[in-house]
Amino acid sequence: MKPFRIDVDCEQVCVEIEANERQFRIALDRAVGDWCRVVKGWREERFSVPAEALRIKFELLDPNELEDRYGNVDVSSLLLLPCDAGPIAYLPMKGTIRLKKEKLPALEDAGALVYALKHEIGHVLGLGTVWEAKGLVAGTFYDPVFTGAAAKRAYLELQEMANHPQPTLKDVPLDAVDFNSFTHWSESIFGDEIMTPVLIRGRLNAVSKLTAAALEDMGYLVDYAAIDLSYSLPAAPEPVPAAAVPVSSPAQAARQGSDDEDRPRSDRHSQRMRERFHCSCD
Repeated sequence: MKPFRIDVDCEQVCVEIEANERQFRIALDRAVGDWCRVVKGWREERFSVPAEALRIKFELLDPNELEDRYGNVDVSSLLLLPCDAGPIAYLPMKGTIRLKKEKLPALEDAGALVYALKHEIGHVLGLGTVWEAKGLVAGTFYDPVFTGAAAKRAYLELQEMANHPQPTLKDVPLDAVDFNSFTHWSESIFGDEIMTPVLIRGRLNAVSKLTAAALEDMGYLVDYAAIDLSYSLPAAPEPVPAAAVPVSSPAQAARQGSDDEDRPRSDRHSQRMRERFHCSCD
């Protein structure tokens, strides 16, 4: 099996950021390398992957976009494997990350740039962006959860490691960024995990066993030895600290009406994802 690769096109960004180019490239190389140590390839049981690498293009956002957020992944930019690809159906082969130029120096100064880039690359890998398409989320805006079997086992192990009272095998809590965006682990429960919705400056934002397990549920081959072994669940739900940066919410389709909002996600994920990803599966 060929090694998993992430190929990046960041030339437009590097031209624009000028003096910060070197720091950006160093952080990007580290972020890509960290993911490639965790993700070893695609499961190819019934489908030959038509590419040697996941390709990611970096662009800059308009200065007036996204308020305090530093960037986003627009799900309509993802090129996905077809729905008949077996375990790897809907996994991205190509995507675009858009960054806010004005935010990059502050992230670098705070030592958080590598984590910001790692978070966005996680979304291009499909974390949060393809969960609905693969039928891995359930619940409503008030109680969204991730239902993958490997992630549930990892969540149980993390509870046991943290000596949580009465740890149980259960679905993994998510944060609802908006009514159409159940794309991050719960901030209050998972704290400084890399795929929670807030980037915490001055702390390790970790790729935990939970995220590796979610990637396995999605159809990737993963190496659990490459995760951040120091990660553990917070002892209790934490308030978001002042030195925190809201991370991206993958751009979503428009809300489809109040009667749709309270229906279980599993009842409506297929049609909505086909429209959102411009993916023909019929």
